[in-house]
Amino acid sequence: MKLVLGLILTLLAFNSNACSCRADIGNFYDKAKSAHLITVTSASLKDDYVEVKFDVIEDLLNKNMAPDSVKVRNNNCSLQLYPGNEYVVFIPKEERFENTVDRCTGIYSLNLFKPTDIEKLSEIKRYIKSRE
Repeated sequence: MKLVLGLILTLLAFNSNACSCRADIGNFYDKAKSAHLITVTSASLKDDYVEVKFDVIEDLLNKNMAPDSVKVRNNNCSLQLYPGNEYVVFIPKEERFENTVDRCTGIYSLNLFKPTDIEKLSEIKRYIKSRE
């Protein structure tokens, strides 16, 4: 029993550390070529990633640079992007696969009817404005 419990705790510890990055807006901003408030319109499974298409609600950084879609890799740093939901996505400048996003590049899930999420969006906008 102790062996099984130890194995489970070891696996949980490994998985919790598998996605290790500095997940703060300053880091996201520094590594981004653009940032956008989006509504996801579709998600399609490809070979080794999910292609996510979206409508841009607002360009937050480097206006008019939104890609047509982003790629979400299937790994521990991935975040599910669901059709119909809103997100702020930071599109990385340098990425091995162009327009690939995950928790380390910057994704904020938002509900624009929830006051705390509206405040989070305002906070993101203020930060971007302060850095431009």
